[in-house]
Amino acid sequence: MVNVILISRRGSYIDCMTFNLPIEDADACCPAVMLPADATKVVELLKSVADSTRLRLLFLVAERGCENVCGCDLAEAMGVSAPTITHHMKKLTAVGLVERVQQGKWAHYTINIELFQIVKNLVDSVYQPIALDAA
Repeated sequence: MVNVILISRRGSYIDCMTFNLPIEDADACCPAVMLPADATKVVELLKSVADSTRLRLLFLVAERGCENVCGCDLAEAMGVSAPTITHHMKKLTAVGLVERVQQGKWAHYTINIELFQIVKNLVDSVYQPIALDAA
């Protein structure tokens, strides 16, 4: 197991979260040094899903699998305006998590399965849904 500490800052507050990654031999799987270009790519990917709206949008698009989803359907499902969807989806598209195709007035999005799986594994390692039936 590898202990990971995430620290984030929101205004004058600092949040700290510690979790364990199920890695048996960290030296065997993790390079000792990350190249600057690789670090930049990882940071941009993580920043793109560090927003709860974008994370939810990503999972909504992923629910469709290989089918595309219209931006208008995302706006309705999320209860936000089309420009808000466009803003957030632009950030997900920029890092390659989704692909965008313009079809008439609306943009349609499909998931990049490989990159999504990386994000999903990370989310699964830190998020445990609360079982409502357990009470």
